[in-house]
Amino acid sequence: MDDLSQNAAKLIFKEHEIFKGLSDEDLDKVISFTEEKEFPADTVILEEGKTSEYLYIIKNGLVEVLKDDLESQESYHLANLDGHAVFGELSLIDNRPHSATIRTIFPTTLFAIPTNELVGEESDNKFFLQSISKLKNMITDKHARQTFLKANLAKKVSQRVRDTNVATIDAMKKELENAKQRAVMGRIFINVIAMITAFTIILQLGGFKLFQAGYGQLTNIILIIMFYLGLFLSIKKFGYPLSTYGITLTNWKRALKEAIMMSVFLIVVLTFIKLVGIYTTPLYQDQELFSGDYFTSSYTPSVLWIGMLTYLTLVPLQELITRGFLQGAFERFFIGDSKKFWSIMLSNMIFIVPNLLMFSIHGAFFIFWLGVAWGWLYSKHKTLVGTVTSHWIVGVFGFYFLGFL
Repeated sequence: MDDLSQNAAKLIFKEHEIFKGLSDEDLDKVISFTEEKEFPADTVILEEGKTSEYLYIIKNGLVEVLKDDLESQESYHLANLDGHAVFGELSLIDNRPHSATIRTIFPTTLFAIPTNELVGEESDNKFFLQSISKLKNMITDKHARQTFLKANLAKKVSQRVRDTNVATIDAMKKELENAKQRAVMGRIFINVIAMITAFTIILQLGGFKLFQAGYGQLTNIILIIMFYLGLFLSIKKFGYPLSTYGITLTNWKRALKEAIMMSVFLIVVLTFIKLVGIYTTPLYQDQELFSGDYFTSSYTPSVLWIGMLTYLTLVPLQELITRGFLQGAFERFFIGDSKKFWSIMLSNMIFIVPNLLMFSIHGAFFIFWLGVAWGWLYSKHKTLVGTVTSHWIVGVFGFYFLGFL
C-alpha cells in the first residue's frame, strides 16, 4: 500500500475493536503486510464452503452476506456490511471453511490482511499449538489463563454464529413459504368469488330459461364444469408439485381400504335415513326405498349410462378442486388445533355452491356432510385415491339407486 492508504488503514485499525490492546508497533506490523484490494459490484469475495487467505475490513463500499440452502439450491440474504465492517473472522478463529458467501453490492475497497501473517505459517502454527498444549498445565499466570479462556470462548461464539446462520435460513424459508401460501390463498379467494359471481350471472342471463325449457340437467353439468375448470386452471400458476393437491399414490392402499369401509358405512346410513324418511317425512312417503333413476327413469339405458359416466368423470375433478386444492390450501394457511376442522368445513361450503341448483336443498345438505366425511379421509391420507373412490361408490348408489338427491 502507498503512504496514503497506510495512513487510512492506521486510522481505521486503531479504532477497530479487533485490534484493541495492540501496541503501535504491533499495529504498524499488521499494516505492513495488509493489502488494499478493489472489487467491482456483484463480485464474490468469499464463497461459502471454501477457505481464503485473508481477513477483510471494508474501507469503503457495501457488501451482502448470503447463505446457501442445499435443499432448495437458493441463496438467502442475511445482512449488508458497510464501512469498517470485518468479515472472514470466523475462519480465522476456528480454521474452518466460510459459513456464508460475501458479495459486493457496489464497487468496494477492502483492507485484506493475510491470515498466515496473523497466526503464522501452517507448520509454525502447528508447533505453536503443540507448545501451547504442553504448557497448559504449567501456566499459572492470571493473564495467561484469561488468554486461554478468551480463545476457547471465541471458538464457542464462532460455532454459535455458524449455527445461528443455519437457523436463520430455516426461519427465512419458513416465513417465505408462509408468505407464498398467503399469496396463494388470496388468489384462491379471488378465483372462487369470480367463479361464483360468473355462475350467478349466467343463471340470471339465461340459465333459468334453460331450466324451464327442460334442459336443467344439461345446464347444471355445463355450469359445474365451467366452475371447476376455472379453478383447476388456477392450479398451474401456483408452482406446487402435484402431490400437494393429493395427486399421488403414496399410502394409496391404506387410503383405498378405508375408503371402501367408509363407503359401506355411508351407504348403510343413507339407506337407513331413506327408510325412516319413507315412514316419517312427506317428502319420501310416496317413494320406494330404491327409487333412483336406475329403477324409475324413463330414459333409455344408454342415456342412463352416459349420465353415470359423466358423473364418474366429474367426481375426480370435484375432489381435486375441493379436497386437493381448497382444503389443502386452507390446512396450510390456518394455524391451531382446529385448522383441519375449519379447512374441511369451509372447503365443503364452497363445494355445495354449484350443486344447489342441480339437487334439492335436502340433497345439498347430504352432499355437504358426505363431503365432510371425504374431507376427513383426505386430511388423514393426503391422497385423492380414497376420496374419489368413496365419492364414486356412495354417489352412484345414492343418486342412481336410492334416488336420495
